[in-house]
Amino acid sequence: MKFDDLKNDPIGKRHGVGPGVVGNIKLNLGERVVKLDRHVIGVMKKFLQLEGVPVDAYDEFAKFIGIENPRYFDCILFEYGKAKNISA
Repeated sequence: MKFDDLKNDPIGKRHGVGPGVVGNIKLNLGERVVKLDRHVIGVMKKFLQLEGVPVDAYDEFAKFIGIENPRYFDCILFEYGKAKNISA
């Protein structure tokens, strides 16, 4: 799914459904994705200072740094952001 086309998606066009909700659905269905939520984005941008990595490329970035399954990268970023109260 393209996050820039959520308005035309049957689920994405519902009120309150954004990239984070779609990412959570994908994670729960077992897809290998990084969920784009405020903790993940906050850690990437504020802690790791990776402003140049577009949020829709976090999956590819995880693979680039050697993490084969982006779900693990998501978990690390999310839990660290939650623990340190880092959010976008």
